[in-house]
Amino acid sequence: MENTMCIPTRDEIRAAYRQGEEATIQLFDNLARELQTLQDQLNKNSKNSSKTPSSDGLKKPRTKSQRKPGNKKNGGRRGMLVAHWNRLKSRII
Repeated sequence: MENTMCIPTRDEIRAAYRQGEEATIQLFDNLARELQTLQDQLNKNSKNSSKTPSSDGLKKPRTKSQRKPGNKKNGGRRGMLVAHWNRLKSRII
């Protein structure tokens, strides 16, 4: 199996066209088969092939958090920012 796709030149396409419909269809079928092979290679990862996880690259799926959400609101204690600003204001004045 080749790693590079064999792209026909304009002359080869014209020659297939001149030879008739069957030659043109055969040229198209060969290109479609090569394209499908390359797409299949791109779609493989460590989950659906014998590839190692390190070969997956940057397209790894994000892992879900094992932590369960709590009932508390996000952020610090309420009013602490106001108290901080009041302390700063008293130092400046």
